[in-house]
Amino acid sequence: MVIETSTNEEYHQRGAAVFDQASVLERVLEEAASVPLEVLIMTSAGDVDAWQRVAHDRGVRVVPVDQSSYYAMKTAGAQLATTEYVLFLDGDCTPRPGWARAAVAALDAGADAVAGKTRYIDKSPLGRAMSYFDMGNVSEAADGNATSIVLNNVGFRRDRYLANPIDTRLRRSGGCFLLNCRLRAARQRVVYEPKMFVEHGNDYKENFCLAKRIRNGHDTATLYRIDEDAVVPHQWLPRLGPLGAPLVVGRRLLDDGFLLARTHRDFNISAAAAALVWLLAIPLRLVEGVAYAISSVKPSIIGRRWG
Repeated sequence: MVIETSTNEEYHQRGAAVFDQASVLERVLEEAASVPLEVLIMTSAGDVDAWQRVAHDRGVRVVPVDQSSYYAMKTAGAQLATTEYVLFLDGDCTPRPGWARAAVAALDAGADAVAGKTRYIDKSPLGRAMSYFDMGNVSEAADGNATSIVLNNVGFRRDRYLANPIDTRLRRSGGCFLLNCRLRAARQRVVYEPKMFVEHGNDYKENFCLAKRIRNGHDTATLYRIDEDAVVPHQWLPRLGPLGAPLVVGRRLLDDGFLLARTHRDFNISAAAAALVWLLAIPLRLVEGVAYAISSVKPSIIGRRWG
C-alpha cells in the first residue's frame, strides 16, 4: 500500500486543517492486519521525522522522495514495492473496513486494476454534489468494468502499472484520465469495486470550490500536448484552440445530465436534487471552459499555480 503525503502539504499551504495523520494510519494498519500488506509512506525529506513519529516502528516504511509531487510519490512507491500488487491511497483518505480485502480479491480474480468508491466526508447537500463532480466519473459500466479511475483509491498489478506509469510531467491533475486512456489502449481490464470505499478529506472547498474546476480545464488542454500515443479522445480538439472551449463545456454538461440520471442515488442525491446539481454544473463547467481556453493559448498562465 502506497500512501503519498503531498496532499497533506497542500492542506498546509492553503492554511486548511490537516488530516489527522495518526487516525488515518490506524485505519490503514487495521487493513494491513486483514491481508498481508507492506505499507509505504512516501514523503518529502523535510517531513520524514514527523511521519516516523506517527509510524512509531509499527512495520511502516517512511520513504523520502526527491521529487515530492503527487504523481511522482505514487510512482516512486510502486517502483520501491516488492509485492505483486500495489494499492494507492491519498494521505487525506480513510479506508472503510474491508477496503484492502476487496482490492486484493478483485486483483486475485484476474483484474489488471481495480477502482474503488470515494466520497467526501462532508455529507451535506453541497458535499454530496461535489462528490459527484470530483468522483462521479468512476462507476461501473454496463460490461462490469470501471468507467475511469481516481488515484486516491485504486489498486494495480504492479507490473501492469509500471508498464503504464502515471506521467510525472503532470504535477497534480489530469493524470488519472490520461492513465485510464492508456490502460484502455493497452487492453488492460479495470474493474469497479464499491466495497473499496474511502472517505476523502473535504479539499473541494479550496478557492470556493473552483480550484479543481480550474485544474480540470487546464488539464484538458495540457493532456493533448503530452499524449504522444494519441490515446486521449477527440484528437482534433486542440486544432480549434480556444474556440474549442464551448465544445468542452457543452459535452461535459451533456455528460452530467446522463450521468446524474444514472448514478444520483449512489451519491444520496434525490431525483429532484439531481436537477439542481445539474444547474450547479453550469457555472462550474463554464469555469473549466475558461481555463481550457486560456491554457490552449498559453498553458503557463494557469500551470504555474494549478498545473
